[in-house]
Amino acid sequence: MHKTVLRWSGRWEPIEKAVAKRLGLNVAPFAPTHRASEFGLVLDRSIWFEASIAPRWRVAMRLANQRGQPVIAEVRVFPDEPGTRPPGRWSGNYGALAVIPPGGVTARVLRMIRTQAFRRDLFKIRSRWPDELRQLEAIAPSVPPPPAPSSTTRGRKGRSDRELARMASTYAGAWLAGRPPIPAVAIAHRLSLGQARDAVSRARVRSLLTPASKQGKGGGQLTERARELLKVKKQYGGTDHGTKR
Repeated sequence: MHKTVLRWSGRWEPIEKAVAKRLGLNVAPFAPTHRASEFGLVLDRSIWFEASIAPRWRVAMRLANQRGQPVIAEVRVFPDEPGTRPPGRWSGNYGALAVIPPGGVTARVLRMIRTQAFRRDLFKIRSRWPDELRQLEAIAPSVPPPPAPSSTTRGRKGRSDRELARMASTYAGAWLAGRPPIPAVAIAHRLSLGQARDAVSRARVRSLLTPASKQGKGGGQLTERARELLKVKKQYGGTDHGTKR
């Protein structure tokens, strides 16, 4: 006998901000804690056939191409919600509060999911399947659209002197303790090694960290200017962004 278990997703899932706004969901920005560098975009090429069944219910069938013919590869049943939504999905996919018909999915609802009932529609789909696939492939984007340019500023915002002073402090402390300073900055401030190395270089340019003992060698101490910046309490509503150098 198979063991029946409950499974909880509890994982972050990408969602279009327009869909989240319509569902009243709060969207968290990508952050190092979400391992944003491990995520990427993949084009969803699945094709869905949908129909209303029992009152207030909808069935969605994912179609697959099998030797040139459409076959049903997956069946989903969910409340028939108003408004636009991605194919084969509903608000419950994102954990949103949704109105469920009384009793949920009952045996009576499941009995209405008979592929024979959609034979006429599936026959029409089969008759034009090759043409439909060609049209869908023609309009499907092959690569994600580039990010929209900012209307107010150009380029990324630089790090503020105070932020660089904190990183310089981490660097100097690790150097004095005999630990590799660049990895220490990367770990403490959630940066890649390249970003950490660039931040230390900027700190030297802005006179927050003394020059290294030799060209290409590590080392350095906090300058008086950096110490003064670290003493200043950040004002409420301020920003840690400065001009890019």
